[in-house]
This record gives sequence, structure tokens and C-alpha cells, in this order.
Amino acid sequence: MLGAISILAAGPTAFEPSPRQVLMLAGLLGVLGLLMWRARRRDEGPSPRQYRREIDAATRDEQQVRDELKDIMRELDALSIRIARQVDDALTRLQQATAEADRRIAQLSQPTATSRVEPAPPGGSALDALPSVSSVTAPSLTSSSAEAATGGPPRALAPAPTDARLAVVYALADAGLSATDIARQTGRQAGEIELILNLRRAAAEPRSTE
Repeated sequence: MLGAISILAAGPTAFEPSPRQVLMLAGLLGVLGLLMWRARRRDEGPSPRQYRREIDAATRDEQQVRDELKDIMRELDALSIRIARQVDDALTRLQQATAEADRRIAQLSQPTATSRVEPAPPGGSALDALPSVSSVTAPSLTSSSAEAATGGPPRALAPAPTDARLAVVYALADAGLSATDIARQTGRQAGEIELILNLRRAAAEPRSTE
């Protein structure tokens, strides 16, 4: 190659290339042209085939992501259905337990009095609908039963209530209801019911002798 360049530099009169030199010069020009063509393509960007491969790869990745999202959505739907069923079952059990508790409370709250407390009329209190004294019989201990229960002489019983509302409170207390239940049944405050029962117990206790 250096020989060919030196011959060209000697001038046109001295240059008489041989066929071999012509081939070498043509090959050199071809290599230079190939290098320039590749450099130009590299500057222009990827070829259409390479660009197509990149687009196909991006499309496959996008489709894969969509498939994964669909799988996740199906799993979330199934999970939400299971959770909804579990919540419905829990609510059903809770309603059944609440109904059973209300039924037992209603059984325990039934008074032993001969008459039942009617609901309060509109505009009045629950105590206005209570029965009269004659219709309510509060249970009392006889002297023999009191002596057997306490192991000593019977205590003085509380005087019979003169108020129908107090008679109902006493009857409910003797039936085993708590002050809270009695207050709910009669529409009075629990503290007032406790005060009435405490006064009844204080009146029933024997006075200390000097």
C-alpha cells in the first residue's frame, strides 16, 4: 500500500500501475467506502430491522405486564368475594347471638307480679301506666321461713307500700331483677331505684334495743 502511494506521488508520467496495484487500490477504496458507509449508518440511528425488533420486544413486555395485572385483578376479586362472605357469616352469627341474648334477657326480665307493666302512653311516663296496689302482690316471707333462712327470730318486714309505683319496684326486686333492670322496666333512674330499695331494706331491719 505504501508502494502504491509513493508511485502516485511521483507524478502521472512515472506512474504505470500494474494490474496488481490496481486491484490493491480498488480494494483500499472499497474498504474506505465501507467504513464511511457504516459510520454514516451509525450516525443515522438503528436500522429498520433493529428498530422493529425493539418495538416487538417492547410490545412483548407490555403484554406481559398486562397479563400480570389481569392475574392480580382476578386474585383481588376472589379475595374480596371471600372477605365479603366471611363478613356476611360474621354478621349472621352476630345477629343470631344478639337475638338469643335478647330472648334470654326478656325471659329473665319477666316480672312475677300478677299484672304486667303496660307501656307508657304518649306524653306520659312509664309510671303512669302502672297497676294499682290491689293488683300487685309483692312476695313476703313468713315468720317460719324467715327464721329458717336466718337462723334466728324473724326480722320485721317492711311496711306494705302505699304507692303503686313502689309496689311494682318491690315486686320486681323480689323477682330477682337488678336496679338497672327495674329502672329500664319502670322508666326511672337507676340511682332512684337503688335509693328506694335501700330505704326498704333499712325499714325491714330491726331497730337496736337499748
